[in-house]
Amino acid sequence: MDKNHTEDRAEPRTNLFVAATIATDAMSGPVRLRNISPSGAKVEAADLPDVGTRVRLRRGTLSVTGVVGWRNGKAMGMRFDRPTDVQLWLPAGQGSQQQVDRVVKALKDGDSPSPTPAPARNSESYELLSIADLLDGLGDALSEDPDVVAKYYAKLQVLDIATQKLRQIGSRKS
Repeated sequence: MDKNHTEDRAEPRTNLFVAATIATDAMSGPVRLRNISPSGAKVEAADLPDVGTRVRLRRGTLSVTGVVGWRNGKAMGMRFDRPTDVQLWLPAGQGSQQQVDRVVKALKDGDSPSPTPAPARNSESYELLSIADLLDGLGDALSEDPDVVAKYYAKLQVLDIATQKLRQIGSRKS
């Protein structure tokens, strides 16, 4: 694949530069999210997984899973398992993400960021986000079985949309 990878894109991407994290079974760490579309993203970091590795990308309360489609030095392209709402990933799409970005910058600059209080365990926001995490885990587990995906693809998409909506509502309530 050539360096710009544009001919393999199913949809145009939105350029951005925000902090996020990736996780695999073998590693996790911070990344810079450089562009995103409903079906994939480009991220940059010093340590990235190999092509074909299953990856979870997180930004604040947002989360999406997929596979590394290409890797070139400190950049990689990720193909999402299910479509995601690009607007939610933009810097203005999540109020709490600005605080996360400030903490990441402070850590990079060698400063100690002031602690952020965790949401109260009994808060409605925390409950909605916890339910979204549980549904994400269920969707990920079901999506690993090709027979389930073949038979229930549309239902899995509905489950993913419901999870994203719960995260959206939970983020607004915090």
